Amino acid sequence: MQRSEVDICNMALANLGQANFIQNMKGTALSQRACALRYVEVRREALSGALWNFASMWREGDKQNIKAKPPWRNCFLYPPDALKVFEIQRDDNSAPPVPFEVTAHPTTDGKLIHCDREKPVFIYVKDIVNPTLYSDEFTTAMSWLLASKIAMPLTKSLKLQQEAFKMWIAMSSQAMAATANESSQDTDTTPSYQEVR
Repeated sequence: MQRSEVDICNMALANLGQANFIQNMKGTALSQRACALRYVEVRREALSGALWNFASMWREGDKQNIKAKPPWRNCFLYPPDALKVFEIQRDDNSAPPVPFEVTAHPTTDGKLIHCDREKPVFIYVKDIVNPTLYSDEFTTAMSWLLASKIAMPLTKSLKLQQEAFKMWIAMSSQAMAATANESSQDTDTTPSYQEVR
């Protein structure tokens, strides 16, 4: 489906009951400035929320000549295009998750992944900028997250903000279920923001 960033912004505005839609995010109107301020943040937050099929990637680890953080045996460069690494590829679907730990890189602005695997394959989501690649369910969910972020400057209503965030949680759960339905693997589809920590 052909859609744009502005389309998602206008969906968010409609979610808040706003009647004046925008043509771009470059103007001085409050709705334009609010959307421009929060859009990228919302996109990255929404994409990081689950292992969406349209944004999922895999990459063999780039081993670093750095002593791993104890008690791990090896360390690898965090995939440079990854928003969030969700797991290390298991030997089979019934195997338990492979433990790993993420830390800052000691000499650069990047990050490291520490684990005991010699050749891990990292499963992650990347920052998909093109909205035409998003599923319809994800687009709807993301519009509610954006609505929750811009609700206060546009409406001054805490209730609207809270209701929009509740809708984001509900719609993103539906979107993740739709993603899981496109896979035959027996995987955990619990979005990261609903996991018990």
